[in-house]
Amino acid sequence: LYDAHQNTIKQIEYEENKKLDEKIRKLKAKREKYKFKYKDLMIRAAESSKELIEEGKQLNHCVGRYIKDFAEGETNILFIRKINAPTIPFYTVEIKNGKVVQIHGKYNSNPTKEIKEFMEQFEKNKLYKKVKEVKEAC
Repeated sequence: LYDAHQNTIKQIEYEENKKLDEKIRKLKAKREKYKFKYKDLMIRAAESSKELIEEGKQLNHCVGRYIKDFAEGETNILFIRKINAPTIPFYTVEIKNGKVVQIHGKYNSNPTKEIKEFMEQFEKNKLYKKVKEVKEAC
């Protein structure tokens, strides 16, 4: 009975994640603007609910709880990776309303000097670039 119950729960979760993954796929092109490389680091948006769950498991933090908000476009979850290890979780970033809300590494660690420098360049080149261009046009 326990195994049957667990199987039913997994099937329900799978169906829910399929729906959310479809929403995530529809927002993929919009989130391409966040791709960025600087020195030996890169950043990109998450691409599926599975990726978010795995990120949380590997880094031991709660990013998996953001799947629904990410799928609905209410927040953006980005992954910082070392260029020479693009599949290995390193740091996770949340951007909401065009601003960095949080940056966490393994066990919710705060950003290192290297990550802070990377994020300064990312914000300058990706988040605040449009504001600067508009001001210069005036």
